Amino acid sequence: MPINSERHVRKLLNVKSIEKLGSLYVKIDLEKDSEFPPSKPGQYVMAMTRDSEEIPLSVFNHINGEISLLIKKVGYSSSKFFELNEGDKILIRGPYGNSFKTFNHRNILMVSGGSGLAPLHFLACKRRKLNLNQDILLGFKSLSETININSFKNHFKRIIYFTDNGSHGEKGVPTDKLGTFIETKRYSLVVASGPEEMLYKTWKICREKKINAQFSLERHIKCSLGLCGSCIIEGNGKAYRICVEGPVFSVKDLEGLEDFGKLKFDETGRKSPIT
Repeated sequence: MPINSERHVRKLLNVKSIEKLGSLYVKIDLEKDSEFPPSKPGQYVMAMTRDSEEIPLSVFNHINGEISLLIKKVGYSSSKFFELNEGDKILIRGPYGNSFKTFNHRNILMVSGGSGLAPLHFLACKRRKLNLNQDILLGFKSLSETININSFKNHFKRIIYFTDNGSHGEKGVPTDKLGTFIETKRYSLVVASGPEEMLYKTWKICREKKINAQFSLERHIKCSLGLCGSCIIEGNGKAYRICVEGPVFSVKDLEGLEDFGKLKFDETGRKSPIT
């Protein structure tokens, strides 16, 4: 991919609307820009606003040239997006990375944790237009941290909530029931997105149950060009740059990666345990 490709050019887009989807999440719709390249489910963009650093964000939706982003408040830069109003500006470039490959599967099971819902929502929108079905297992820490999905729940045939403390839906995490759902034989594919600890558990279950699966990994992406190495995941003689070769990987891709679910590069460039 050439460095001067149009996807690397930052575009200044207006905020069309803002919707809070819970205490920690906001959905931002940007005004249509016909010059912004079309996105595929699973891809991400690099975005920044006033006083923020540039951060990676999975595409929540991209329809008729209008991009939607789901942002979780986790630090200084992400919190700046919560201060925006309609008509404010966001600098955005992309889209980057690979995408999910699911359209040859009639029924799939999605597994989501927190803001991992963003790429899965985009995928669900695309699949519903093709009359394809998906159930989703949604995990959050507590009721106060859940995402209000009433406005787009029709994209899913069945939604099952899990919270760590049982304050909403079932007590526990999605992987507690994942094996049972797989054993129903209703699904030919599992698609998962969210915290890496959850993805690692999902990967182990899918490998044990011998079901095809795809995983959207989150790492510390700085450049999106594959140059800085901050998002590398490696082990057993192989390595992937999440920003370029990912963020979507298969069960086989992740086989033997010793870092998966255990270690990542932090902001200083040092490897640290995933917690």
